[in-house]
Amino acid sequence: MTIDDDAPRDSATAQPTQRVPQPGAAPGRPAPERAQTSDDPVPPRSAQSPAKTVTLPDMPRAFWVCAAGIAATFIGLLGTWATVFIVSVSGLDTDDGKILAVLAAIAAFALFRHTASGSKRSLNAVIALGVVCSLWSIAKIIDLNGEDAVVSIGWGLYLDVLAGATFAGAAVVLRKRT
Repeated sequence: MTIDDDAPRDSATAQPTQRVPQPGAAPGRPAPERAQTSDDPVPPRSAQSPAKTVTLPDMPRAFWVCAAGIAATFIGLLGTWATVFIVSVSGLDTDDGKILAVLAAIAAFALFRHTASGSKRSLNAVIALGVVCSLWSIAKIIDLNGEDAVVSIGWGLYLDVLAGATFAGAAVVLRKRT
């Protein structure tokens, strides 16, 4: 124990209070972090939740490519699918676009499910949904090309074709690595 002249004084005895140095602390330096004991009011993080934690930065590159493909599908749905004269139609304005949005949302859920559980079945669903999204968009392009010469296909529909193929392909790579 050390007595510090500048230390606060005990109000009852007017004596300087005594400080007990913490084990492992050097003079003039703070004590190192101590391990949590059972007397501490907050349990350690691992004891707070039985759920498995997922660290996203530790995910492989194929995961991020797959997630970007799903995000690109939603961007394509917001973009122009077709233009007739001066009127543009986005993907979400059509029934086909709404179905594609549901498929992409299910794919996003399946990818999240894979990160939480490591399930290959979830990746198989992502692959199948990516193929379906891509083929659905191709079918829509073919359908719009057969309409009239005045219908111009927009960038959003082409993006949806590429995005579906991208997240399906990335899920194939991810499945082989896990």
